Amino acid sequence: MNRNFTKIFKIISLNLLIVLFLLFPVVTKGAELFWQATKSSSESKNVFLALILNTESDKINALAGEVSLLSSGWELVSVSDANSFINFWVERPSLGLNNKQVRFSGITPGGYLGEALILKLEFKPSITGASYPDIAVNNFNALINDGKGTAATIKIKGLITTAEDKEILKPIPLAVDTERLAPEPFKLAIIKDSDLSPDQLYLIFNTQDKSSGMAYYEVRESLWPIWNTKVQSESWVRAESPYQLKNQSWWNFIYVRAVNKNGGVRIAKLYPQLSFAWLYRYSLILVIIVVSMTLLILLRRVSGNKK
Repeated sequence: MNRNFTKIFKIISLNLLIVLFLLFPVVTKGAELFWQATKSSSESKNVFLALILNTESDKINALAGEVSLLSSGWELVSVSDANSFINFWVERPSLGLNNKQVRFSGITPGGYLGEALILKLEFKPSITGASYPDIAVNNFNALINDGKGTAATIKIKGLITTAEDKEILKPIPLAVDTERLAPEPFKLAIIKDSDLSPDQLYLIFNTQDKSSGMAYYEVRESLWPIWNTKVQSESWVRAESPYQLKNQSWWNFIYVRAVNKNGGVRIAKLYPQLSFAWLYRYSLILVIIVVSMTLLILLRRVSGNKK
């Protein structure tokens, strides 16, 4: 009797749990996108907005979206990716569409878990008495680092806090020590890519800047080493990665100058890939020629002495 009662109780409990799960499914909390604002302490009355992503329980390794200015009393004057958790920008944030829109997309290999900054926007009031700029985030997508490219569930919360003196949102002061505030060290690589042009050489480069954000890159190709890379000349060309090399060979000295918005500069160098092999090969040929001529002269002298 007791055994039958226990068996019936287990069956009823199991069925009850199934019904509860069907009626009240488990809801997983997705990532949240929001922005924080602070007003400048200077007389300019500019406002800085920080676009922030809280990934919650998902590791995010890629995202894309666009920010649009809706308020008529504000002007979008600058964009900064300083301290962003995005390691590589596919489309670096920049002003567009009459300075009222910013588009961006980037990746973070391995993914990121937690709350982090995506980018910062600076707005200038065009009328007196303006409170905070009204913005909209459109076409925002993020991918989970699960090896499948699964789209993350994103909840856009909008402006949730204002903080007059929040460190992360304070205006960046002008750099004094540009070397100390230079972009992060980086390396250069030459590749061939079938998606670009299979018979062309491309230069790959990328770095981050934690002080003020990246401003631009410049590339210089040279047949000879450049001893003073800080000198400005027409040989430096503004460029983005991937950059199609003008000299489609492996013999050039290549320099890339990364400049941040504070004027800090970091230079990366790539020496000719075949320079040492070329030097060794032709030095060996020269040695063979010299030795052969020396032996020929010695043989002629020996022959002359015998006569």
